[in-house]
Amino acid sequence: MLKRIFLFRNKSSSYFEKLILICVKINDSMKIHYLLCILLSFIANSQIKFEKGYIITQSGQQKDVYIKNLDWLENPDTFIYKSGENDEQKTGQLINIKEFSVPNYFKFVKYTGKIDVSSNNMNDLSYLPNPIWEERTIFLNQLTSGKLKLYQYRNKNIEQYFYSTENGEIIPLVYKKYNPGGDTYKIAENTEYIDQLVSLTGEKTRKIKYEKSYLVDFFQQYNGEKNETKNNKLDFNLSFRMGVSFNKLNVDLHSFYQDVDFSDKTGYTIGLEAELVLPFNKNKWSIIAEPTYYRYKNESVSKDGTYKFATSFDMLDLEIGLRHYMFLSDKSKIFINAGIVTNIYMTKDALMTYTSLKPGYLNGGSYYDTKSTYLNFGIGYKYKNKFSGELKVSTSKELYERGYWSAKLSRVSFILGYNIF
Repeated sequence: MLKRIFLFRNKSSSYFEKLILICVKINDSMKIHYLLCILLSFIANSQIKFEKGYIITQSGQQKDVYIKNLDWLENPDTFIYKSGENDEQKTGQLINIKEFSVPNYFKFVKYTGKIDVSSNNMNDLSYLPNPIWEERTIFLNQLTSGKLKLYQYRNKNIEQYFYSTENGEIIPLVYKKYNPGGDTYKIAENTEYIDQLVSLTGEKTRKIKYEKSYLVDFFQQYNGEKNETKNNKLDFNLSFRMGVSFNKLNVDLHSFYQDVDFSDKTGYTIGLEAELVLPFNKNKWSIIAEPTYYRYKNESVSKDGTYKFATSFDMLDLEIGLRHYMFLSDKSKIFINAGIVTNIYMTKDALMTYTSLKPGYLNGGSYYDTKSTYLNFGIGYKYKNKFSGELKVSTSKELYERGYWSAKLSRVSFILGYNIF
């Protein structure tokens, strides 16, 4: 029967709803099986704020507006804005917007002209050294200001840079990798952009790579000005974590009379979480890696009283996963994550032993570990990027399997964390 249903709803924002359904199923004999289903429905970017900026319409009129800053990884074709904080949302498009910006963060400028559509994918390079030009209308990301401006365009397998001089004309900086003569084992480069920069500035630029950081640095030095846009970087967090775990061990002997019903067991965990925050989409995504230590010890008797089972082991879980944040305010945020886990047993002895309690049966034996992987799912809260709490659910982990005997361990944990740096 269905024992409990917990329903959580975030009421702190009028822009999104989040439903989390956790089901704990208990049968008539009160034997607990952890069956957790987490249903999350929310608007993906609803937690992102509208920030004060401006737009320039096709007619050249500049308007102060509030722009939904998605911290785009690729150049957008459209964007959302509001005339006032409480006004209705509108969509800015290439057909009616020449420029939109949140000062000191980003500026996108409309461009109509040549785009090199040659692929950057190493497995799909062109055989030709010259660009494959197409006429397009796009938004370019302006990376620097001053006499000489630098722009970037990113979309799927295309990443290109452009420049403009004081007259405002935007021109592509030409760079292309290709397979000379169609030989896929060779890669050559068209580095015309270097000659373009030398012609523009008269400075030696032979060591400048066709990469954002190198080009931005070169343009800034030439202009003698600081970049007015945000420099994306990878943030790293390291957290110390401790928690309590609720464990359920199920031993299946494929016999109703001999199955073993272990009592639920509470344990403790300790771990260290490393987090790499990805520099796009307002830092809402991160990669996590966490080694976690925990100990488990329990014993029970088979239903027919034939065997006594005892288990005891120390284990180090090694998890790597992906995390997504949902911001509630400048100081607090909710997160969800999923990860894949493998483990290292720190116990040299058998994971489980069994001894006969009745004459005429096998005297006993022991089982050693079976290597396996399983999944972790978590939902949590973080405050001031310093303190955190997380509810983590693990899918069943197979401790061992031998013939017609098998054992699986399920675990639900509540973990508190403190960000060291």
